[in-house]
Amino acid sequence: MPDFLVIEWDPLCLRGLDVQTSGGTIQVRHAFEMPQPSGHSQPALKEWFVHYLAEKHITTKQVIVTLPRESVVVRRLELPDAPDDELPQMVRFQAAAKSSLSLDELALDFIPLPRREGSPTREVLLAMVPQTMVTAIRDFIDEGQRELLAIRLSPIGAAELVAHLEDNKPLDPKSATLIVVRHGERVEISVVWMRQLIFSHAARLAGDTTEQQNAVILTEVSRGLMSFQNLNLGFKLTDGFLLGPDGDLPGLAEALQKRLPITVRTVNPFSLVKVAGDSLKLVSHQSAYAGHIGSVWSQTHPLIESLDFLAPRKPVIKPDTTKERRKKWAVVGGIAAVCVIAIYGIAVWQLNSGISRRTDELVSLDDALKKGKPMEVAAKTIDDWVQEDANVLDEMQRFEQQLPNTERVYLSKLSVNAPTSRQPAEIRAEGHAREEKDIRQLREKLIVPETGYKIAADEIKSDNKEYYPKKLNEQIKIGKVAAVRGKPAEAKKAVPAAKVGASPKAASEKAAAK
Repeated sequence: MPDFLVIEWDPLCLRGLDVQTSGGTIQVRHAFEMPQPSGHSQPALKEWFVHYLAEKHITTKQVIVTLPRESVVVRRLELPDAPDDELPQMVRFQAAAKSSLSLDELALDFIPLPRREGSPTREVLLAMVPQTMVTAIRDFIDEGQRELLAIRLSPIGAAELVAHLEDNKPLDPKSATLIVVRHGERVEISVVWMRQLIFSHAARLAGDTTEQQNAVILTEVSRGLMSFQNLNLGFKLTDGFLLGPDGDLPGLAEALQKRLPITVRTVNPFSLVKVAGDSLKLVSHQSAYAGHIGSVWSQTHPLIESLDFLAPRKPVIKPDTTKERRKKWAVVGGIAAVCVIAIYGIAVWQLNSGISRRTDELVSLDDALKKGKPMEVAAKTIDDWVQEDANVLDEMQRFEQQLPNTERVYLSKLSVNAPTSRQPAEIRAEGHAREEKDIRQLREKLIVPETGYKIAADEIKSDNKEYYPKKLNEQIKIGKVAAVRGKPAEAKKAVPAAKVGASPKAASEKAAAK
């Protein structure tokens, strides 16, 4: 029967549960709510927390931390259709392109979303936090004294709780479920489809009365659902859950049912578990613990995909077969050499057997060499194709290193086509930019000799994007430098700047002349 200490990492108030699990059941032994004193350093807060646990006789060693929605950047990404083992690298590439921080400064994980019928892409839900937050949590928990098992996301815990509520309900691909959870002075709004979190939003409450706070929640629900419905995912909301007792969310269920054509249920998360004694006497908002209870189920009996910033999904490391291929070619070359030597030896022996047979033997040798010529040509063709091959993931990662770390250019689509007998490998990049000079500067950076890229410099067109009016549509040929998988190669001559568009300096001089 494992025990868990579940803590929500809220900068204003630490909420926690000390639970014991047995099979699929959860028993709450302690529930606490600790407003964090302001003006304290991290070591002082840690000492204060340890003292509090000792005072309440909480000795549980295994810790699960949940992060509130407002502390995490959550984005829905559309990626090229690819196998699951290739998704981690593609997600990291997109995260680097969309974040102002480098990958070394980020802790990120993602959830592969269910495939939609007829969709040509793969969709994932990406979540990112600064790496400094993970470091602070590790230090606060003090892994020397306790074991930090996972760092999860509160809305996913709430979705896990709803999945256990609807465990026997058949899945309907045409309907989605709304989840509303109040965490003190904030509210988290989520949408679940096919028992999978696909949308999440958080907002701070305002007002002193219940009517004012409900009005804020209704406004935030409408705002969140508007952005969700703009995705045109092919399904609609049919059900809703308010996770908390009626006292935490008075009148909200009725207001939601009037605003939305859905059926809304109010469920107290503590009604799904056993509670020892008066453990809830120190809790002001029981609804805030829905993510805690769901995170325990994510650890013991998961029904949905979850996130863990402590152990994120990683790319599958494929074995390097380069050495094996070289060995095979060496064996083939050795066999060919042995065959040639054998033929030559036989020829010498035959020549030595008699001058009279010399002419016939020379003709025989010439015929043998001609028969071997097609095999040599075929082998060279195969070798050239192997050397020109471009690994898709390697090329995406190498292309990522050329992109500027800026918000002036963003990509909406990126694909890599393998080489054929007539065409070299090719990268197709589509997106938008703030100004025309941003695209020209990107072109100039890509065509340096070290990259081996060649760009077909098409005219830069405008689009109807308000902040990114220039359309990026680049067709990039990958030369020898890129194709030999990291081997040093002689760089090809770069395309002159005049062929890919005027430099930013030239453009400014032209504009001044006008």
